[in-house]
Amino acid sequence: MSFEHFNCGICLDFLSACKLTLATNCGHVFHKECLEQSLAINPKCPSCRQAFSKARKVILLAASNPELQAELKRLEKLLEANENLKAKKTPSATLVKNENGDYIRSRNFGQAFLI
Repeated sequence: MSFEHFNCGICLDFLSACKLTLATNCGHVFHKECLEQSLAINPKCPSCRQAFSKARKVILLAASNPELQAELKRLEKLLEANENLKAKKTPSATLVKNENGDYIRSRNFGQAFLI
């Protein structure tokens, strides 16, 4: 998943590397000037109204670079392949009734457990 543009929650203009951007303690992101003006009026997050405690500087990188997008897609495919491998290695189990009438959990690699 990739996003090419984020907007300031106050002025709704695009966030870019050209303007200083801050994130609130609750995770909402705004232009520095917009957030400072808003906090001068009300000391709460402009988006969720949570009490404001501190802001963190956010560094934005251009996501429109085709090489970065290709690398991102490659990494997403690797993550998906890794998840698929993990799913294949996880043994599946089925309930089976043995000759004594007890139910056992039988795993696909030959082991059975009495339950």
